[in-house]
Formats: sequence, structure tokens, C-alpha cells
Amino acid sequence: MCVCVTARAQVVWVPDQLSANVVRVGRRVLFQAGRHPESEAAIRGACEERGLEPVRVSMAEFAKADGALTCCSLLFSLSTSVQQGEAS
Repeated sequence: MCVCVTARAQVVWVPDQLSANVVRVGRRVLFQAGRHPESEAAIRGACEERGLEPVRVSMAEFAKADGALTCCSLLFSLSTSVQQGEAS
């Protein structure tokens, strides 16, 4: 299983499917808390190498209904002016 942590499609291998659910928000990478410390170490290491801040998120209640971080996310594409900090 792999997880992509940057927009440039750099791949990080993790040993479990749950850990492949990550969402990058600016300089932060949200990842789902799980039972695989090897995966967490790989994600944290990949973030540190790229100057990103890993943020562990508890998804325990959502997991009971087979929910994961990426399927519980709304992703928006911002216009160029919003990305540059201009008010619309």
C-alpha cells in the first residue's frame, strides 16, 4: 500500500491500507490514527523530509461505519487569487 503526501506524486510505502488515507492541507498532512506504528513512522518521516507538519487524527467513531479520513473529506480547488491571499 502506498500513500502520496505531496502534489508532485512522491510515493511513500506503508504496510496497511488505513494509513494510506491522508489529506494535505497547506503545510499540514492529516493522517488517520491507527494500529500500525510502522506506517505512522513512515508518514512522519516523509513529512519531516519535506518540511511538512504531520497531524494525527482520531477517526475511531467513523471507522466503526467503515469511514476513513479521505472519504470523510470535502476537497475544494481554490482560485488563484484566493490561494495568493487576496479577498474575493
